[in-house]
Amino acid sequence: MKQYAGAKAKGYEAARRKQAKWKWEDTTLRKVLARLGGEVQSVIDAPVGTGRFLSLYTVPVVGYDASADMLDVARDSHKKAVLHKLDLVGEVLPESADLVVSVRFLNLLNTPDALKALGHLLAAARKYALFTCRTYYGGCEYSGPTTVGRVTLHGNLVIMDAMLRAGFEMVERYNFHDKVPGQYDFILVRRS
Repeated sequence: MKQYAGAKAKGYEAARRKQAKWKWEDTTLRKVLARLGGEVQSVIDAPVGTGRFLSLYTVPVVGYDASADMLDVARDSHKKAVLHKLDLVGEVLPESADLVVSVRFLNLLNTPDALKALGHLLAAARKYALFTCRTYYGGCEYSGPTTVGRVTLHGNLVIMDAMLRAGFEMVERYNFHDKVPGQYDFILVRRS
């Protein structure tokens, strides 16, 4: 993605660090990691971006991202991090982990690509997956995605159906309220 290259990759965190949503994401991930505790012995963070969460994990973690520049920023801050270039829409994750984390990604994709990426993320999760997604509740019938700027609001039932078909059940949903339409959630799921 061009918006995550060069100077934009280097300034990614500085441009977002003061946002209420950024702080909420950090707090929520810490809460989930504490809740899962000893059940998680390995993590995949994809896309890992600048590596903002790498210091939160107390178990081995592997990060994947499609942007070489974002990975370079992550490597500069986390010298020992295991990081690989990978396109989550077009490529399958080559390994699995107890927990797969994906933040600020699915809502940037159109629904077919988001479902492909979600399928790849869930396939790599041995026990749990935690992902953010912006959804809308347009009633029981799926009427298609809605796009607001760069953000796609996916049908809630479409995301839940994909999760269930992949063999996962929802554990918890953490919601953040902002001015962008739809509901922005961290969704914690467990392999059934």
